[in-house]
Amino acid sequence: MSDRTPTVSYVITEENLTQAIVRGTTDAHRSVRLRYAAYSAVMLVAWFFLHPISVGMAPILLLYGAFVFAVLALIRPWLVRRQIRSFVKDRPDLDRRIELRIAGGSFHINVPGVLRSEQALATLHSAVSGTDGTLVQTFPNEYMWVPASAFDSADDRTLFDRTLLAGLRIPDPAL
Repeated sequence: MSDRTPTVSYVITEENLTQAIVRGTTDAHRSVRLRYAAYSAVMLVAWFFLHPISVGMAPILLLYGAFVFAVLALIRPWLVRRQIRSFVKDRPDLDRRIELRIAGGSFHINVPGVLRSEQALATLHSAVSGTDGTLVQTFPNEYMWVPASAFDSADDRTLFDRTLLAGLRIPDPAL
């Protein structure tokens, strides 16, 4: 593995970072939505079979539970986006020049006047690459968005992603 990777320099906005985190964590949120929809469906089926033979609150509670889980499944994307936006809005690196590079098995982050950090690649949690950029999860609740437009060429981006993937403890096959 070559230690030479391009230095990436870009400015990130709140909206770009929010969209990147939403896209990068879509699978996890989709599974929660599916679980809510399944709970709702099971409760509706139970209500359908139970309401003709049962007296009391059980059928009404099943119907109410089915409604609540269906509503949660429908509003989940909005709730997630809102939560991520509140998490992102106070970051000190928003609307500032960010410089990233991979060298010597470490992920280097430099935000002039705000942050200078070096983290071993093996300690990164994950990385997800898409057509418009790469989302790097540095800590359980910390993300770095590297837009594809920050690279001088597609070869530089490929080299950056491959070097990142090679250093991850648990590689993401999407890279």
